[in-house]
Amino acid sequence: MDGSMEYEARKIIHNVFHKKVSIKPVGNHHLQRHMVYVVTDENKNAVIFKLYFKKNRWNREVAALKLLQESKIKVPKIIDYGICHEKEWMITEFIEGNTFSKIQEKISAQNQWSIFKEMGKELGKIHNLKTFDFFGNWDEDGNPLEDGKCYRKVFQNKYDTVVKTLFEKNLPNRKLHEKWVKYIQEKIYILEDVKTAVLCHNDYDMRNVMIKKVQDRWNLAGIIDFEQSFPWDKDLDMVYLYYILSLKKSGYEEAFLEGYQETAKIEESFYKKMKFYLGYIGLYICSWTYDIAPDHYMNGLRILKGLMKEGKDGEFIGG
Repeated sequence: MDGSMEYEARKIIHNVFHKKVSIKPVGNHHLQRHMVYVVTDENKNAVIFKLYFKKNRWNREVAALKLLQESKIKVPKIIDYGICHEKEWMITEFIEGNTFSKIQEKISAQNQWSIFKEMGKELGKIHNLKTFDFFGNWDEDGNPLEDGKCYRKVFQNKYDTVVKTLFEKNLPNRKLHEKWVKYIQEKIYILEDVKTAVLCHNDYDMRNVMIKKVQDRWNLAGIIDFEQSFPWDKDLDMVYLYYILSLKKSGYEEAFLEGYQETAKIEESFYKKMKFYLGYIGLYICSWTYDIAPDHYMNGLRILKGLMKEGKDGEFIGG
C-alpha cells in the first residue's frame, strides 16, 4: 500500500473511534487486499481494525463472523462494522498470541501435531454449524448475492474468471497452465454430486490461525481472516491444508483429519475431488500472485507441477 492509503486508513480509524488511540499496522498490506491494525486506547484495551480495499471481502467476513458469534468455535467476536468515506471497515476483538505460520518451525513436532489436530477439530465445527440452500457469495446479512442453487454452475463461473485473469497476463509457464485448464474442464462433471452447502473458511492454513503458549505448550487460540468465507463445498475447504501438510511427511495431515473427524464426517468425495481441486487452487494462486507475491506464485506452480509426472511435457498422475 502506498503512503496515501496509509494516511487514509489512519484518518478513517480516528473518525471511527472518536478518541485518542495508538495504531499499530499488522497483516500483509503489500497484498493490496486490506489493511489491518491493532488499535489500543488509553486504558490499554486493544482491538483489531480492518479496512477493506477489495470488493466482496467485508460482506463475507461480517456475515461469517455474525453467524459464528454464538458458537463456541474459536473465532474473534465482532465489535462493530460499517462504512466510512466509502471504505468498508470492521472491528473485532484482539486475540492474543502469534500467527502459527510465523513461529511454526520453533515448535516441537509433537506440539505441532496437537495444533493441527485442533485445527481439524475447529474446521469440522465450522462445517457442521449450518447448511444452506445456496452456494457462493453473500452480503453482510447472510443473503445470497447470486443464483447459487447449482454448485457446478457457480463453480464454473468462478473458474471462468480465474482462467480469464490468468491468460490476460503474459505469465511464464503458460503450457502448464493450459494443461490444467483443459484437465479441470474435462473433469468438472464430478461436481454434479455436490448438493450440500456449508460455511467454509476458504483460506484455511497456518497463516490464519492464532496460537498462544500456556505454560510450555502452544494451543490454538483463534481462527482469523474470514474474508473469503461463504457457503461452499466443504471438500474444497480441506484439500489445500491436507496437501501442504502431506508434503512434510510428518503425519500432520493425519492429525488434521483425526481432529476433523471428531466434529464432522469426511466423505469419500474428499479424496475423489482432491486432485481436481488442487489443480484449481494452483491456477487460482498463479492468476493473481505473479507481480504482487512472487513467492506465493511459486507455491501455485509447485502444486501444479507436483501433481504431474516427470517428463518432457508433463503428464498427469492418475485419472
